[in-house]
Amino acid sequence: MTDIFTASNGVEIEISEDGYLLGKGDYGSGPTYATAGPEGIDTLREYFQHERDVELGRWRDPENPHMVAYPSTAEATGKTIIRVVNERDGSGDAYTNKSIAIRLGGSKEPNGHDCTAFSYFAAHPEPKPWEDARLNELWVLTIHGEERAASVGWRSIGGDIDGLYFTTAHEEYARSDQRIETARKVWPVDE
Repeated sequence: MTDIFTASNGVEIEISEDGYLLGKGDYGSGPTYATAGPEGIDTLREYFQHERDVELGRWRDPENPHMVAYPSTAEATGKTIIRVVNERDGSGDAYTNKSIAIRLGGSKEPNGHDCTAFSYFAAHPEPKPWEDARLNELWVLTIHGEERAASVGWRSIGGDIDGLYFTTAHEEYARSDQRIETARKVWPVDE
């Protein structure tokens, strides 16, 4: 391996003996020079890796940076499916939120793929159906094990609209309220 890397635009990159990145080249608009110290090099590596991850639509596990997840949506169910890949050896496995819960609840010791899948779903929770409730719909919410009828309407605070809320006989709940255990829409009835 050479000490100098030549990028596709002709700029040459070299790491000096004292750990500095030195870049130089001339590709038409005049000379180009770049320099970075050892800390800057690590920062740039991380930044460009993140930029590439976003471009490719993958999520990198912060605890295990060699593990990445590629999310997609199953056409039949609309649920998220991820493919977890170990970049060191190319091994991989596919998961849904339900399958990882079953695997981690079993007697088998979780592997690195399992842990990354769990971390991905923890960082990207599936939206609950009631979080998309619309104005004037009627729902039955389960809160603390008790069912409560609720309508969906605008909530106003001091004359400013605060958003759509579930309103029961005694209380209001944001559509994303964590106290809502389950909910089912009762009107209008979906076809």
